[in-house]
Formats: sequence, structure tokens, C-alpha cells
Amino acid sequence: MNQEGISTTKLLICVICGSSATGRNFGVISCESCKLFFRRNALKNQATLSCRYKNTCTVTLETRRRCSACRLNKCLKYGMERERLIKAEKKSVERRQCRKERTNISPINEQNSQSQLLASPDSYSPQTSSQIQRAILNSDDLQRIEMVQTAFEKRIELARDNLLWNPTVHSTNLLEFLNSRSVPAMRLVAFFKQIPEFTQLNSEDKFILTKYNLMPLLVPSFALSFKKDTKQVIETNTDIPWDESAFQQAIGTNYLLQIKPIFAPLVEIVQYDQKIMQLFLIVLFLSKGLSTGEDITPKVE
Repeated sequence: MNQEGISTTKLLICVICGSSATGRNFGVISCESCKLFFRRNALKNQATLSCRYKNTCTVTLETRRRCSACRLNKCLKYGMERERLIKAEKKSVERRQCRKERTNISPINEQNSQSQLLASPDSYSPQTSSQIQRAILNSDDLQRIEMVQTAFEKRIELARDNLLWNPTVHSTNLLEFLNSRSVPAMRLVAFFKQIPEFTQLNSEDKFILTKYNLMPLLVPSFALSFKKDTKQVIETNTDIPWDESAFQQAIGTNYLLQIKPIFAPLVEIVQYDQKIMQLFLIVLFLSKGLSTGEDITPKVE
């Protein structure tokens, strides 16, 4: 009897892509990848997802990362429910709120802690301080994080008119190849231009951060567009893919070998949650001296 139960579990197939299923997610038997995909995309503005083949793509284990629009349509068609996701997110927020309330220190305990500190400063515990200062995301924080994700998605459209090269066309000579390399950089700039912490800076600071920090962040940003099944970077469904040979041309063999061990963990982070990498890019971009390892404030003569 147990053997039959085990074999039945092994035969569970994801109805979305045909991969091995982990169970029922949002009302449908599906794999972990499709579960995470639906969680990330189901509540997005559907206008941000488009299919170059008029929504006729076949979604399989091999092709599921090529067209987000068709994959999401199939999730909905086969019964994945946005309502279940909304309820799950609501419960998650409620759990975080409960944890926050449990970790709050009562006024009496806080007063006692302050009295003990004044009476004996040497006995004060840094660990207690860190517990008091521990931050938990509130609804405003979560909304700002969602705004960051939306800004990253909008970068493609915002950068379209300023591109030096049409990313849907193969480059055939050195000049065209160099221009094609500028496409992801221009899109990344369009992303950062939507971040208030960057737009509020003066022109000189914007120039310095862009000059020194933009190019080092291209490789980490590619993790957000990397397709593990084809081992290619594709920012949109219409772009010409970047494979290992293209990267070798762009950055050289030695540098490619150096970044490979770093790139793989970044891809894993993105598979867990894209928003982590998007926030990571913002933090690094706004960090002074990222590419030089030292203070890059212009010297005053």
C-alpha cells in the first residue's frame, strides 16, 4: 500500500510545463518553478507581458522560460487562482505583523533596560540593542519593493527610443557589435532613473555614479535575464540572445572565467526572488567608489 502511494507521488506531473510536480499549488498540480513563476507574475500588470508570436507559444520544461506571457496564460487556463495567491500573501503579511508584535518591547521593560544601562553601563548587552533595533517590513516597505520591481520591468520600454542598436538584429561588424553591447547598459540606466534616491541627487553625483558604477553592474544584472535551460541571457522575447560566445567576445576569456563562479550564485538568488537582486543592484549603484575600491570624490584644486 505504501509502495503504491510512493509511486503515485513520483508520477505527479506539472500540468503547466510537464516537469515533475511537487504537489498542488494555487489549486493546480504543478512544479516548484511554475509555482514561483505564478507567485511572481500573477498580480502584475498584464500589459507588461507580451508574446512575439501572438500568444501561441508551447510551454514545456524546455521552453517555459522563453515566454512569460504564454506561461502565465497557461497557468490561468489550467486553473491557478489569483485569489489563492492574494490570500497567501495576506496571511504572510499577518504572520509578519504577529512576529513584529511579539518582538516589541513593552514600555515597562524598555524603562527597566534604560535604568540598568544608566546604573551599570558595563553590563549593557549589544545583543539586546540589536534586538530592539531589529526592523520588520511594513506595508509601505513592501509597496516600495513592488515599485522597484515595476521599475525594472518598465526599463525596456523607457530605454527603447535611446538605444544605439536594434537588439532584435544580429551585429555583423565591430561597430555594430559595440553598439549592441550598449543596449543592456542603457536599459539599466532607465531602471535607475526611476529610483527616487537617484533622481534626487544633483547632476554631478548622478554623472559620477553612472560613470563608475554602471558597467560593473551589467554582469550581476544579467542574472535577472538568464535562462538556465538554454544558458542564454534574453532581456525580452524579441532580443537576440547572448550566449557564452557573445560574452567571450564582449569581455574576454579571462574575465569570463573569473565571473563564472560568481554568476552562478547570483542566478540562484534570482530563482528564489528577483526582487532581492533588483534591490542589490540599487544598493551597489548608489555606493560611492564601487569600481575603484576608494573614495572617488573629485579632487578640488
